[in-house]
Amino acid sequence: MREVNRRILNIAFYALFTLILVSFQTSLWPQWLGPIPPPYFWIPTIVYLALYQPPLKAVVTIYITSLVISSMSSMSAGLLMLNHLLIFTILLALKSRVFWPGTSYFMLATAIASFAFSPFLFLLSIMIEANPMPYPRVLPWLTAVLLTPILSPFLYNIFIWTDRTTKIDQAKELGADFI
Repeated sequence: MREVNRRILNIAFYALFTLILVSFQTSLWPQWLGPIPPPYFWIPTIVYLALYQPPLKAVVTIYITSLVISSMSSMSAGLLMLNHLLIFTILLALKSRVFWPGTSYFMLATAIASFAFSPFLFLLSIMIEANPMPYPRVLPWLTAVLLTPILSPFLYNIFIWTDRTTKIDQAKELGADFI
């Protein structure tokens, strides 16, 4: 398989997998668990892209991911993209200062990203939108921050499997491996 086809297949997998995760979060989670706030199922995808993929590919995939998420959410696509790019920038800065390969770092980065998501969303909403969020929702945010890193080791292994299947070697060069 040509290099371009492998990269397109890899990006398509991340978009499709994000679509499945967000579908689970928006439809099945409320049916099964009712009022319990769901974790941010898509955040580990953004974290993996920021840590283990080239920046250009990560930004393109984050844009696609944001479009997928905004189609299933009440958030605007622009606000979501800007929020995801801010998280991406924080993760790149963190990676340039401190990085060790493995699941523990991935879980830590996922916790940081999920912690930053709601405050960024609230602040961006106040600065950009005509009708901003009236107040931050603290309890659902804290619940999501606690639940999202628990989900991340499972997704980490799926992402590594995807990169190996499509023969994308950036993750291996950075030390990503199955737990």
